[in-house]
Amino acid sequence: MTQKLTDGERQTLLRLAREALEFGVQGRKLPLLDQNTLTPALREDGASFVTLTINDGLRGCIGALEAYRPLAQDVREHAIAAALQDHDRAWLVGEPSFGKGVAESVMPLSEGNALVLTTARYFTPQGRSLQTPLPGTALAGILEAGPREFFTDHGRPVGEQGGVAPDQIAEPWILDRWTGILLQTTAFINFAQAYVERHQPISEQFQVDEQMLQDFRLDLQSSGMVIPERDWQRDREFIRMSVHAEVFNLVFGLRKGEEASLRADPQARAAAEAVSKAQQLLAAPAGR
Repeated sequence: MTQKLTDGERQTLLRLAREALEFGVQGRKLPLLDQNTLTPALREDGASFVTLTINDGLRGCIGALEAYRPLAQDVREHAIAAALQDHDRAWLVGEPSFGKGVAESVMPLSEGNALVLTTARYFTPQGRSLQTPLPGTALAGILEAGPREFFTDHGRPVGEQGGVAPDQIAEPWILDRWTGILLQTTAFINFAQAYVERHQPISEQFQVDEQMLQDFRLDLQSSGMVIPERDWQRDREFIRMSVHAEVFNLVFGLRKGEEASLRADPQARAAAEAVSKAQQLLAAPAGR
């Protein structure tokens, strides 16, 4: 995002980060964000860095440069990751978080030139650097000593790769180009509206079965859309989820639609299956 946040929006992000930490430390599940309480800027996809300090000492900093989820959600997730992994209070599931891990001062020079001086670096509580090496820049060799071995409070080994690697890799939806184009059309909402009009009432136990998925495909073909078989087969579960979410949006509201999307999300499913691993972190410390 490029727009500047207001003081009120900044305070909202701080509150969300604090609440996320409280839930994380207490081992409680984060509630879904109520989008109706957020400003458009906080609902827009945005990237963030969350830095935690205790008595002016850095205790954790995690973030990303790429915006791929709403800013408010990004801040909550990074707050938990920054505070809890090194202290064995969280089992991180998802993708490696790479980003900017240095503070720089820009000193103007003559003829439009400038000197960029690195004045600080960000580390996790156990000392892992968060800066990813950047080939062709002064940061290319920031990890030139090679990967170092670090341990959490309980002696669990964690790596240093110029960012924070999750304990368990979980990929998001990876969609073909055709599906991306489909998402830019009104095909899902149009089909869902027609379906809801013909199939009232719809209960919360509703599921998109194979027949409904085939009906959606026929609807696309009747509109003149060419459907690559490979793309359809590869992304069919995402398409199923999208139809389900649109039906729930219309019948039960956006919150239920978001829940339907979340239940099918591969990263959310992996996180749900990993809950037992997070509980094991609270057991007796492992020996180094």
